[in-house]
Amino acid sequence: MKQNQFSVLLSFLVFVVILWIPSVGITGKEQTECHSFKNFFSMTLKANEVGFMFFGPCSSVIVRIADKTILFDPSCLCKSVLEILNKEGIDLIICTHSHWEHFSKQTVLELFKGSQPHIAIDPNMVLELKKDIPREKLITPAPGRIYNAENIVIDALEGMHIGSEMLFRITINGIKIFHGGDSAYVPLQTMVSNLAFVPTGNPSPTCNPEYAYQMIHDMKPQIAVPMNGNDIQHVTFMKLIEKNLPGVKVIIPERYTSQKVLIQK
Repeated sequence: MKQNQFSVLLSFLVFVVILWIPSVGITGKEQTECHSFKNFFSMTLKANEVGFMFFGPCSSVIVRIADKTILFDPSCLCKSVLEILNKEGIDLIICTHSHWEHFSKQTVLELFKGSQPHIAIDPNMVLELKKDIPREKLITPAPGRIYNAENIVIDALEGMHIGSEMLFRITINGIKIFHGGDSAYVPLQTMVSNLAFVPTGNPSPTCNPEYAYQMIHDMKPQIAVPMNGNDIQHVTFMKLIEKNLPGVKVIIPERYTSQKVLIQK
């Protein structure tokens, strides 16, 4: 009898451990993400400084400049991170296209519910959000047009990808920041920027280090940051810039690590 009771108890403990192990992993991951976002918002920025941090699988990046906070291509975010973002406040969400690693409808709606940001999207995504986002808050840019969202100036042009994609530039206090989604090269001479985030490859089939270099060659920013690629692709991109555009500083980011850069105006 005692042996049977011991066997039952042991089986129960094994069952509890099996259930507990995955939850610990998830909790640990959420704790790491929350800690990173809290650190990001605690970062002090001086005039003409831009703070940014990459998160998510590909080109998701959060940017702070002056008193504005912008999210580019937010994919799925856990509840705890969403609470932090809504507590701090988001001014603008930009989604370059509708692929899952660049856009989560649930994430966007939760952030809109908490922060009421403007939302700028590829016009082909409008059916995803028009029922839930008021018209005055939803920006569907046309190339060549300028939009203003609470003193954030937005312009965009069409990228080149599998399906529709828009590439965005924002201007705040005269500082211009470009985000290239995961597009192949398209001419960007009209998108001159101070800080440019450009895609170098994996997992996108349409971008690579050479295309990213061509983007930077067109825009000639002070600072270029590779994204949406692997380490080898980022380094290849950096070497192309160092060889051909030595005046451009390259920063290879680490995911969930806050960065701060000074823009010379």
